[in-house]
Amino acid sequence: MIIPAAMALSSCSGCSSEPTVAEERNELEEELKLGWSEVDDEVGDLMKEFNANMDSHSRDGMISLGMGFQNGNVLLNYTVDDNKFDLGNLESLKAAMTDSIKQMSTQEKEDMQCIPNAGYKIIYTFVGKKSATIVSFIFTVEELQELLY
Repeated sequence: MIIPAAMALSSCSGCSSEPTVAEERNELEEELKLGWSEVDDEVGDLMKEFNANMDSHSRDGMISLGMGFQNGNVLLNYTVDDNKFDLGNLESLKAAMTDSIKQMSTQEKEDMQCIPNAGYKIIYTFVGKKSATIVSFIFTVEELQELLY
């Protein structure tokens, strides 16, 4: 028995393993909700270096959890001793990090300049070891330029 080509094709509609346009659109929308984007190469290199030497970025009562990137922001994450850092006072935390940046060596500041140069902000996030309280604040591009130059 010979089956006409038109019948053979129509009987297999939906058999394709290729995703439909709607499926591709839904997948893309889900990926965009994650908010990940490409990082500037120089900032990516800084992140790799920072994460390879996290211990050197920790200090008394504050342990570095690493540097990341999301939505055009550089993320710096730390756990902190609740007794040494008041997680309820964001102004105090930001002032402490401002002082920390000001005290960086000239080389460290030059290395960090790639962040505002690429138009990225820094979001610092602190997690209390005992309380598990999570707080964050942002250094804008303008604030970083003022601190790093």
